[in-house]
Amino acid sequence: MLQTDQRFPGVDMNKEGLIVNSDGSVDVCFGPVAPKGQGNNWIQTIPGKGWNMLFRLYGPLEPWFDREWVLGDGTLSMKSLMVWQNLIAKNALN
Repeated sequence: MLQTDQRFPGVDMNKEGLIVNSDGSVDVCFGPVAPKGQGNNWIQTIPGKGWNMLFRLYGPLEPWFDREWVLGDGTLSMKSLMVWQNLIAKNALN
């Protein structure tokens, strides 16, 4: 596991303050700094260090077994891209 300042890295439906979208989905943010207002949906990473994502499913329902529901691939959001660009710019000045 990647060693960060986050004591218990992870996002789950029992997490207090988790932001859930109107369709029931959850956006999970990965990066060295939490996007503003997304701290409960954020998992910290360290620039320049690799990391892996693990998805654990408890009590799956029939759509999982019937392969009607499939976990989608991660996507890069514009908000995430802007955070990364700001971090890169700050590091270039140091």
